[in-house]
Amino acid sequence: MTRDGTAEEIDPGWTEDFGFPKLSPDGKQLAVTINANDETQIWIKELDQGPLPKLTFTGTENFRPAWTPDGRSVAFVSTRGDNRDLYVRRADGSGQAELLLDEEQPIWQVTYSPDGEWLVYRVNVESRDLYALRVGGDSVPVPLVATEFEETSPAVSPDGRWLAYASNEAGRREVYVRPFPNTNDGRWLVSTNGGTEPVWAHSGRELFYKGSGSLMVVEVLPGATFVTGERRVLFSIQGFRRSLGHPFYDVTPDDQRFVMIRNLGGQEASELIVVENFFEELKAKVGN
Repeated sequence: MTRDGTAEEIDPGWTEDFGFPKLSPDGKQLAVTINANDETQIWIKELDQGPLPKLTFTGTENFRPAWTPDGRSVAFVSTRGDNRDLYVRRADGSGQAELLLDEEQPIWQVTYSPDGEWLVYRVNVESRDLYALRVGGDSVPVPLVATEFEETSPAVSPDGRWLAYASNEAGRREVYVRPFPNTNDGRWLVSTNGGTEPVWAHSGRELFYKGSGSLMVVEVLPGATFVTGERRVLFSIQGFRRSLGHPFYDVTPDDQRFVMIRNLGGQEASELIVVENFFEELKAKVGN
């Protein structure tokens, strides 16, 4: 999808039961889950119309991929053990998947800080809480946001200063931002009238999220503290897959296009599309 809501199939005719698309840091590959034959596995698509090698084979649930900042490996949640744990494997399929994190609580989501220093993840116990673990350093997880409410979709800003996430603490899901990793030093409400699935622009100057029926964008102003500017609608997400707990879309490195999943008549068939030139078409239709 482009910013003007124009849709284009990534690879015409490529339709599967897709989930959790995640672009590599250079935007040349797409990690995506495909549900088929009662299994959920991760595949790596060479964009746009390149090959589609399978990344995971062990276990029946491997999902929610996250690229390492160097683009060489993909971390993911897997049920191949006794619980939902984190594994990582080279994106080119070489070697075997390695156990990244095994906790008593089931892990449902993972992402990296842009510098690769922190592993940020979500656990599900009585509620959904966010934690961080220093990669190759301390073995004790740091609670980021752990409350009686449900915190989901953690995303660290490109400069590593801010943590965006969604929470239902206000009685409905909204998008919030806190300092990272010292999350107790402040908190800002970003969305209005509901918000889920926050994703940072690579520039760090925008934060995207899904509002009520639309993909939203909020300007992030530079400065010592977190300050937002203009908030606006990009395009309708009617007919596209969404999730309360994990982004069902991603943004290209130039921040001009979005990989999204469109339903084709039902939940069992979907396709990946890209949208371009949203504002040009909008101006042509409604003027200034």
